[in-house]
Amino acid sequence: MRAPRLLIIADLQACPPWSQWLPAALAGGARHLLFRAPGMEDASYLQIAQQLHAQLTPHGAMLLLHNRPHLLPKLPGAGLHMSDGPPSLTAIRHQIGPQVWLGRSCHTLHGGQHAFAQGADYITLSPLFPTLSHPGAAHLGVAQWQQWAAQLPGPVLALGGITADNAHLARAAGAYGVALIRGICGVSDPQTMTARLLGREIGAKE
Repeated sequence: MRAPRLLIIADLQACPPWSQWLPAALAGGARHLLFRAPGMEDASYLQIAQQLHAQLTPHGAMLLLHNRPHLLPKLPGAGLHMSDGPPSLTAIRHQIGPQVWLGRSCHTLHGGQHAFAQGADYITLSPLFPTLSHPGAAHLGVAQWQQWAAQLPGPVLALGGITADNAHLARAAGAYGVALIRGICGVSDPQTMTARLLGREIGAKE
């Protein structure tokens, strides 16, 4: 398994029901989905995650759980993505073992260096561009993002304000891939958008 070229973040607060866009995204070539639902109880999260896992598996696609390593035994083949900050990825890696795909959200060069040193297989580095979720907040910009990414030893995905119109800038800055929320689940044609992001903008198929 290699790091995602395109990581779709399915956030229940930002996306319509997944049945409205996920089949089209899979048809467009999506192979990595991060299910994020902060505050949701484990039982509800697991129920939805199992449904997503069942839909992804026939396509050879991977579900990544968000901040819930304890649910991995119930979802064989799933990966894990952890938010920035505690707990240490060293402890998480020890808990989940060496075979589970592990990612980390990072917002600084120091955070990215620590994530890889502690066992991350990939990181997201954000925000590259201004975002709808945090209007007016500071963002890294291409030059700063590129400078940091060049100093990191593993796959770095660009996150924050990514669209099909600017994803090529992330790739030119050294991004291994991109991660996005509304750029897939919030568009009228997720299949075409996914294929476009995996084709011309990203420069590689999953």
